[in-house]
Amino acid sequence: MCYTGGCAEKLISLFKSIQGCLKSISKEFELSVPEMMIMLELYENKTLSLNEVSEKIEIPKSSVSRIVDGLVNREYVSREIPVENRRMVNLSISNKCLKCIDVACINDRFEDVVVGGLEPSKAEKMILGLEELSSILNKDRK
Repeated sequence: MCYTGGCAEKLISLFKSIQGCLKSISKEFELSVPEMMIMLELYENKTLSLNEVSEKIEIPKSSVSRIVDGLVNREYVSREIPVENRRMVNLSISNKCLKCIDVACINDRFEDVVVGGLEPSKAEKMILGLEELSSILNKDRK
């Protein structure tokens, strides 16, 4: 229930703003938004399986596989198949990529754009509100 009216329109507008911000930042690094999300997860976790990436960014495994193919072709991501489990695919950021793209800078840039102009207490409140919204949305999807 929305107490002030127009909740749906306000939420849609906010989601569009966030999406626009993500697109703008990804373009700065010559990546698509899904590519940027994958790169950030790999930077944060060092090595992930294809399944883990799919779960973390909430994109189907088949789509992640296609996106990763492009990142591998550009030599941004290394793909490794462990000898002990040939069905598994481990992904990591390639050394070549680390030399040409400062992946940490992508994360910093996003934080600067989204919360850079806010007082820390307001940024924390915003994050808590978004986490609550995410929890509600995820509960409804199950």
